[in-house]
Amino acid sequence: MLCVYVSPCSWASSPPVSRDLKDGQQIMEALNIDGNTQDLLTYLKSIDHHVCLVSIDFAGITTRSQDIVNLVEVNPSLKMIAIETFALCNEVFIFDTAKLITNNDLLHKFENRNYSIQRSK
Repeated sequence: MLCVYVSPCSWASSPPVSRDLKDGQQIMEALNIDGNTQDLLTYLKSIDHHVCLVSIDFAGITTRSQDIVNLVEVNPSLKMIAIETFALCNEVFIFDTAKLITNNDLLHKFENRNYSIQRSK
């Protein structure tokens, strides 16, 4: 099953738990998606099967490695994170979350990303 969640009303430097707390319903209704970051977090907590979270660029999830560690620790269903960087360097990075949160070299890839990739409109 593929679910699509977007974060239309937040900064990449915001921890996922604090994203999309303001009403962005008008934006959400214009998109064919399953929800925002808060909906994603609720979904992750409610399931008992393994999930791979896919993001466009590292900043699409966060710009702080501690946010990744927190996200994985509170969501045991989150087993893989895939980062698509085709617009920048034509690569996909796939991380096993158990290895990711214990490897500072891997976590560093999420650090200090100033912006998300801007896609065409």
